Amino acid sequence: MEEIKLNDCKISVVDLETTTNGYKDSPKACYTANKILATGSILKGIGSRSYNILVGHNLIFDLAYLMRDKKIDDILNYQIWDTQVAEYLLSGHQFKFPSLEDACNLHKISYSKRIDIGTWLSSGKKMEDIPLEDLTKYVNEDTEATFRLFYFQCLLANSLNLTKHILEVCSIIPAIASMNLNGMKFDISTAKILAGTIQNDLISLHQTITNEIINRYPKFKKHIHKLNITAPRTLSALLYGVPNEIEVGKKVADKIILKFDSPILSTLPSTLTKSGWYSVDDKVLDKIKIPLTDAIREYREKNKILSTYLEPLIEQASFQDGYIFGDLHMTSTATGRLSSSSPNLQNIPEIIRKIFSGEDDTIVVEVDFKQLELVPIAELSKCNQLISDINKGVDVHYETGKSVFGWKIPSDQTIETRRTVKNVVFGLCYGGGASTLSEQSGVSITVVKNIIESFFNRYPEIKVWHLKLLKEVHSNIVRTGSHSNGEVEFVGQYTNSISGRIHKFNQVEVPEFIRSKTGKKYDFSPTQIKNYQAQGFAGGDIMLTFIKVLFHLIQGHDSPLGIKLRNTVHDSVVLTVPKNFSMDQLSDLIEVAKKYVEQFYSLKTNRSEEHTSELQSHVRISYAVFC
Repeated sequence: MEEIKLNDCKISVVDLETTTNGYKDSPKACYTANKILATGSILKGIGSRSYNILVGHNLIFDLAYLMRDKKIDDILNYQIWDTQVAEYLLSGHQFKFPSLEDACNLHKISYSKRIDIGTWLSSGKKMEDIPLEDLTKYVNEDTEATFRLFYFQCLLANSLNLTKHILEVCSIIPAIASMNLNGMKFDISTAKILAGTIQNDLISLHQTITNEIINRYPKFKKHIHKLNITAPRTLSALLYGVPNEIEVGKKVADKIILKFDSPILSTLPSTLTKSGWYSVDDKVLDKIKIPLTDAIREYREKNKILSTYLEPLIEQASFQDGYIFGDLHMTSTATGRLSSSSPNLQNIPEIIRKIFSGEDDTIVVEVDFKQLELVPIAELSKCNQLISDINKGVDVHYETGKSVFGWKIPSDQTIETRRTVKNVVFGLCYGGGASTLSEQSGVSITVVKNIIESFFNRYPEIKVWHLKLLKEVHSNIVRTGSHSNGEVEFVGQYTNSISGRIHKFNQVEVPEFIRSKTGKKYDFSPTQIKNYQAQGFAGGDIMLTFIKVLFHLIQGHDSPLGIKLRNTVHDSVVLTVPKNFSMDQLSDLIEVAKKYVEQFYSLKTNRSEEHTSELQSHVRISYAVFC
């Protein structure tokens, strides 16, 4: 659908107000104690009504309730238009998490909030305490405002040729609502055992670090319990003698100054942090090969697993039947990828992933797109050599690195050198420069430059494409305001030639070495410009379309096949499948979804038939626990 013809469709607008009886006062539908209090709806039937459009603001929230309570059974037959998502896309990802009020105000659409829900709840009252008559008027006014915003967005999207893209992105919403509603099973007993083991390890590591400090500063022994031994300031004082003195003790009578006059390292880093000590982050500690820093790194890693992941997950899973319910968001990133929060199920350490599982009669399956980092680069740059290499199963990293490291056959590669090539190639494709990639990969800038040269020699169109993106942004700029120092502020943009997605870029302060050469104080980030289109096409277009089609193939939230979508982790989809379900049938469904994506975006990176017998498909299926 290239544009929405407002005189030829049936428009259903919906908005819900619910209780907030979920985990930490969450209003989400996944918590069964929550219920719908009031529903606002509008039905606008115009013309021959050749298609149905379901409209709402933040429809992921509303659809989860409608699917849970079986108040909508034909969602797969609707076109979806989420005014929050549409506003985000129309703004080129500049307007993140746009509220209905802010979006209406931006476009001068009349809207005023009858009830300040946030203030009401913060006063200790509940949603149920709002008189039903007032809440009903409130939700109906929201629905009317949503319709007016939708009408305005349609006209704007039609004029910008963005309608097809918005509808395609919004079509994923039922699947995401289903994922948020399904959650993931979490084994609380196993998690508690692991937490106890890690807690014991932390006690032992803390003692090791304490002993190292006392061995170096025996006079600290009496006061060591007052010192936060893992704090950055303490570690900087211990390693470098900066700060030279640290005051400890909470009460005036207990206060004492500990002097760090015998630092472990004699060579100081180049610059102090703004806080007045030297950085002791993991990159710094990785370069210091002594037992103390090994213990500090291990302590930090395990403390993060315990405090950031295990303890919160155990608490959340204990709230409702051993399930973890995350939030997948569509309007939070600069690229268009999905993000996850509360908790972030896209960034769970491997040791904790194993605690997630399916129900007793299901297995967890991860459907992973192989080489999704390279496919969008090949398609967007129209690099014939890279397209050919992907289709023929050529090892891109081996071909890039063999002239740099002298490899004659693939077995000549070491794990370390291959990892170096992969890191540089991916970093280069997503906008990194030689200096940054050298620092990130931990190898000399000479080696990095040689890898870059080798890669661009084989795939020259990618370099041309990067330069084209930079030129397009600089040739499509508009003035948006002024910086605090009076400098004019600009926004530049480009459009994805395949999906139609718009990316906009704010100017940023340039580094001093560039400022001294060009005299520019502000410019667009070359890294962002080279990065965002590929990231957005991979995670915001290809993956979303694949998930949407897979959701249709399993026949929606209450799948008669017993398959449930659970989560998406960047380039993969996690689902649970009945143990007695045919894996061949699942593979067939995935293959159909993959073929649809290839045809929808006219992808040239689609393995030809003569290679399918000897090479794996672009889609990999792994049968493991949340792997």
